[in-house]
Amino acid sequence: MGSAVVCGIDEKTHPRVREVAVDLADRLALPLVLTHVVPEPQALAFAGRGERDGAHHRSLLRGQEVLRRIGGPGGSGREPGIRVARGGALQGVLDTVEYEDAELLVVGSRGRGPLFSALFGSVSRALARRAPCPVVVVPLAAAKEDAHDSWAADKPGATVLCGVSALERARSVRFAAQLADRLGHRLVAVLEDREATSREVVAELPPTAKVVECAGPLGPCLETVARAEQARLIAVGAPHSRSPRSLLVRWSQGGLLRHAPVPVVVLPDEAKGALLPGNLTRDGFSRLGAA
Repeated sequence: MGSAVVCGIDEKTHPRVREVAVDLADRLALPLVLTHVVPEPQALAFAGRGERDGAHHRSLLRGQEVLRRIGGPGGSGREPGIRVARGGALQGVLDTVEYEDAELLVVGSRGRGPLFSALFGSVSRALARRAPCPVVVVPLAAAKEDAHDSWAADKPGATVLCGVSALERARSVRFAAQLADRLGHRLVAVLEDREATSREVVAELPPTAKVVECAGPLGPCLETVARAEQARLIAVGAPHSRSPRSLLVRWSQGGLLRHAPVPVVVLPDEAKGALLPGNLTRDGFSRLGAA
């Protein structure tokens, strides 16, 4: 079990990203930590120690100002923690996640196209593969959708969608089921191909879960079902790098992380403590904290 929800923030982060992080931290009864990464000051190789220390201090102050400007009290009224990391964006966020022993990491997605991501990479997609905890990516489409409606508002019948491809593994389905249980939402499993899905994976679905079978590719189907089923989150497993369909799956997930109408939570392959600790049983749901 992690001890915090960490939210990656930069100058262009949409306010909805922080709103999602605040709500998840409140619902999971965990503290929220906002983190911002500042690059190492340039052209200091031949500078004196005092000059280097001064440059580092100024960069940290700029990072703290970014977090204070975007921060503020959470839904529970508690001030979030703030942590400024130095270096590259990817490693800086990973360092904070490790330090805070995060249960969830929340980041935004800029909505860049597949060609840009292929050439220059994507921090949010890299985090979704490498983070040691589940990663909640808030696509630009999700940030802008229902812009005047609070994401944190309770909605009757809200769901967590579990995307199940033929390559999905049981741990991803267990994670989605326990996440839905902890958040108090219904679970809807969206199957790309029931015949190709392993029995082990299907067996992890609680009896209360609703099952929807796709008539086409999983990504677009998830986007459609998300709107029909009042989804709060879409839960998927990370792409399997050694699979013969790896490239196809990565491109499909990349589209989901750009265009989904709700945040997408990805369970990385190497996530430690991958299952959120609820009271879920194979026979059905029991609410968090129940005997």
